[in-house]
Amino acid sequence: MLVGVLALACLQNVVGDVVGRILPRFVFPDEGDPYFGGNAQALKASLDAALDRGCMNSWRLDEPTEVAILFRHDRAVPAMSDFFIQYQMEQVAASPAEEATVGFMSFADHPQYKTKLCSALQVWEWSPRHLHFLGSNLPETMAKRIQYMPLWSAVDVDSGASCDEILDSPSCQSRTGTDVFFFGAASKPRQALCKAVDVEMGRLKLHGLSFSHECLFNTFGEALHCKICKAQVIYSEHSRTGAVLEQHRINPLLALGKAVVTTPSADDILDSSYSSAVEFAASEDIPQVISRLLLNETARFELEWRANAFARKMKIDSHAHVCSALNSLADMVGIDTLSTAKTWLQEHALYNADRRLSTNASNASSTPRPLPSANSTPMPSVMPPIPMSTTPPSQVCVSLPAAEAVYIGARYDVGSVVQEFSHFRSITNDLQVWQSNLWVLTGLDFIECTMGSVRLKDNFDLALLSGLNRLKSVVGSMEIKNNSKLTTLLGINGLSLIKGDLKVHGNPTLESAGLIGLMGLRRVGGRVEFINNPRVNCEEVYRMCSRLETWPEGDCVCISQSENRSSVAHVHNVSLVFTDTGGSDETLDKISQAVSNALADMANIDYDAVTSARTRASWRRLRGAASLGASDSSVLEFQLGLTEAEKMPSLASLSGFAASPGSTKKFIDDHVKLLEVGTQLADSVGVLLLLPYATGVTNSTNGTSNGSNEGLENAEQATSTSDKNKTNGTFQEDSTNRTAGGDSRPGEETTTTRRSTLWKGNLDESVAQSKSFFFELALALLGASVSWD
Repeated sequence: MLVGVLALACLQNVVGDVVGRILPRFVFPDEGDPYFGGNAQALKASLDAALDRGCMNSWRLDEPTEVAILFRHDRAVPAMSDFFIQYQMEQVAASPAEEATVGFMSFADHPQYKTKLCSALQVWEWSPRHLHFLGSNLPETMAKRIQYMPLWSAVDVDSGASCDEILDSPSCQSRTGTDVFFFGAASKPRQALCKAVDVEMGRLKLHGLSFSHECLFNTFGEALHCKICKAQVIYSEHSRTGAVLEQHRINPLLALGKAVVTTPSADDILDSSYSSAVEFAASEDIPQVISRLLLNETARFELEWRANAFARKMKIDSHAHVCSALNSLADMVGIDTLSTAKTWLQEHALYNADRRLSTNASNASSTPRPLPSANSTPMPSVMPPIPMSTTPPSQVCVSLPAAEAVYIGARYDVGSVVQEFSHFRSITNDLQVWQSNLWVLTGLDFIECTMGSVRLKDNFDLALLSGLNRLKSVVGSMEIKNNSKLTTLLGINGLSLIKGDLKVHGNPTLESAGLIGLMGLRRVGGRVEFINNPRVNCEEVYRMCSRLETWPEGDCVCISQSENRSSVAHVHNVSLVFTDTGGSDETLDKISQAVSNALADMANIDYDAVTSARTRASWRRLRGAASLGASDSSVLEFQLGLTEAEKMPSLASLSGFAASPGSTKKFIDDHVKLLEVGTQLADSVGVLLLLPYATGVTNSTNGTSNGSNEGLENAEQATSTSDKNKTNGTFQEDSTNRTAGGDSRPGEETTTTRRSTLWKGNLDESVAQSKSFFFELALALLGASVSWD
């Protein structure tokens, strides 16, 4: 194969004010490769731009040097290259693939790839999950050579051909297009999903809606690009369990402004960053999501616009990471480095005996070095794993490679954190992240303990604590204060000991379910304080303190937003439908309290403001929901007791969850874990939240409820009224507010009634006030009849 060469600097020019230094020549063996040829071309342009900005001005060699950049795991290093960089593209942290057609089976199945990574001058990795995996599975000496490099550095955003240009080409105009499109290697999960989408398109056709669908496997070039540009929706599925987002396939689609639907990956950080640009859905839900986008042109156009805007932003952001990697490369390569390069590469390329193997300041000709002899000692094909420490925390902090202190502020991004701190295992003083621009803590992945305190304060974008996964002990205190977007403490699950205080103050979006991140905490030597976290229920804080081996020595204190809670003014019924329960309510009975707590968390009200509508675990059978994939389904009803101030925010919050069934189930799953009930919902169980309808108003003078029976009677009255108001499949709203005495408050209940929904009777006559949620539900059911026992 012809090797593409980028002669980035081949004259003895002035670089960084030092006469005679020659920048390296980069070569790209994957040029022309059907998988990665486009990535090689785009990376050329990124490197060229970075060098123009002076990103390798610290390069110190004054002899011609060649650096190969490889994408394929099995690509040989060119014989004339002095160094190579491996752009790591494989699913190294995933389960083994079941089909050989995917190429790379697993990290364990390719020990030669591990050896190759250890021989690379740098390893460029784009997945935070993979960064953590490689750091754990490669020798410690590799820590400084693993660089975070977003794959946007190797993607054309504006310089490549647009869809308008592709569609105008004669070859594309003669090809047949498709509305819904999948492409990739043929794996069993992907083939199963293709069949499911076929079924969905068939169902739409039965309702007079005709859309074409096609799955192409192992297709490349102009034919593929034409299909992509003609498609309205493109979807993706992982080739194996535990895979991270397939950026090499998805990024070019986003750059073209395509509507992309894909399954969540094993890399939560990566998924979170893409959440605005792609539509995430469980594999079994993808057919319905595709239908929604096909039928809702406005939603599809909005997703396309967000995709292209995201691609442009990420491409710009990638420039800094390219520059950082090149500067690091320049700092690594010195006068004494080149002499060892060939030893590193001996298993990956054949070399000419007369190749210059070393350089020195006098520019004297080096002595040719013969090819390695047959009895030369090879590099071991499998490196030993990094041993886990079993010593006490204080000793670990002394014995492991330690940073004196870590202070991360506004000038840091994820790449610079990875570069500067990823090789440390402990901190002898404080770890402080203050007023940073980080949204995750990737780069601190190997820190196991701190002799000082951990302070995460005043961070405007910090949403996850991922990156502190290995932190086990904090000898000082831990403070998590005033982080505007922090919703969960997930990421510090390994933390078992805090010798000082645990203070969690002023985090406005931190949720009760987020305390699942403290499930591993066993001892707090000082005081536990949760203050001014408006979405945290104090009951969950006290439960966390009770799980400790001993009650915190300085006490456990929580100041709740409900301390001055006014009298309950409104009572609303909420229903949760559990699909595919297998005909048994035993599990649901056990987790009913967790479901109640999750509902309170979603509505942002106290746990005791949610009660069962009839009796604890009052399940009713829902039949005829076969199109939801449920052989049997169950319903649990609750009553919400809301104050006047809570009413509108709580109902608005629930509306958001009603439109996102996956989020509802996640909240329930997290609360089940928090209660440690010993069971959980099966993965196959789906959860639908039906928005609340008014059942009455409590006596505002004493704050007591009118009673669940009267509330249910009012619910039946509301059902009867809504049935009478149905006309030609539409619902005429009843704006009357039913109070305890039967009086109405004109105008009071109009908003609540608009939010109210009752799922009863044939779908074509369903009460559908939450348009976004019930539009999705209608697509899921497609006219299926449901009835109640």
